[in-house]
Amino acid sequence: MCGRYPSTRAAPLIEAIEAAQVGEAAVAGVLAKAPGMPKGLTSWWAPRWNVAPTQPVRAVVLVDGAPRLTLARWGLVAPPRGPSLAPIINARAESVATSRLFRGALATGRCLVVADGFYEWREQDGARVPVRIAPADDDRAITFAAVARDSTRDGLTITELAIITTAAAGLVAAIHERQPAVIAPGDRARWLDPGVPPAGVADLLAPSALAGWAALDAPRWLNNARVEHDAAPS
Repeated sequence: MCGRYPSTRAAPLIEAIEAAQVGEAAVAGVLAKAPGMPKGLTSWWAPRWNVAPTQPVRAVVLVDGAPRLTLARWGLVAPPRGPSLAPIINARAESVATSRLFRGALATGRCLVVADGFYEWREQDGARVPVRIAPADDDRAITFAAVARDSTRDGLTITELAIITTAAAGLVAAIHERQPAVIAPGDRARWLDPGVPPAGVADLLAPSALAGWAALDAPRWLNNARVEHDAAPS
């Protein structure tokens, strides 16, 4: 599963794919329904060390055929559940094409979540210790496969997304049974292209051993989703 991740390196990626940032009007609904801003954070657009579910997250979507950086709410609210229940933050790669909740978004609402890596937790002496899983020798941003859709709440349009996960492989398998589906740079355009049917991107959702990645202990303040340090954690 992917339940927390850092996102501090968006600028080079956005420059590389020539993605302009959407205007504030496009994300007004997301910002209006955002939870309280975590301690240490001054803007939802800022680099993040501790991105958590229900928060606005940076994502790349296609607008009129061009990539755009936007903010989307992390978590889809299933209609029968209603806004009072927990949103669904992950979609399983094995069922995303057939799920009533996700199949439409997989066809027309594929997007990319901008990240540096992701966090999982392991037990140590009765405590939960965060582990940062990320490329070992690469300080470029990575992208997770995600599906998004727009919903209307209190007259506001809110873009919601779920990150797609696969079975864990390689180093992640020793820590957790699931991991986010990572879209490589050369595959990003195909993933985003609504002209490519879901069957044409199914290969991008296969489990990956994440070669060249490393798993390192991370600071324990990350256990608190309401805290966001404004400098690199030590």
